[in-house]
Amino acid sequence: MPYWHYGDEAGWVGPVVMIVGAVLILAALGVVIALLVRRQAAAPGPGRGPAPGHGPGPGPDEAMTILRQRFARGEIDQEEYDRRREALRH
Repeated sequence: MPYWHYGDEAGWVGPVVMIVGAVLILAALGVVIALLVRRQAAAPGPGRGPAPGHGPGPGPDEAMTILRQRFARGEIDQEEYDRRREALRH
């Protein structure tokens, strides 16, 4: 091994460059991961948004209109219509 000490004239520069390079690569990887997580959290999809009964939703007038439409289409019977209408009044 005649070249065992080849490259020692750089001294401390080589290890410092390696450490700085590794830190920069890890920082870039962290930024990419953070952006992906943030993008995923902001993306709409199933299971996103407020829980049922929380957050904005149809107001009482709109809910009553929807109830009347469902009754007119035959999706619900008279008993269900009356029960839900009373619930919307309170």
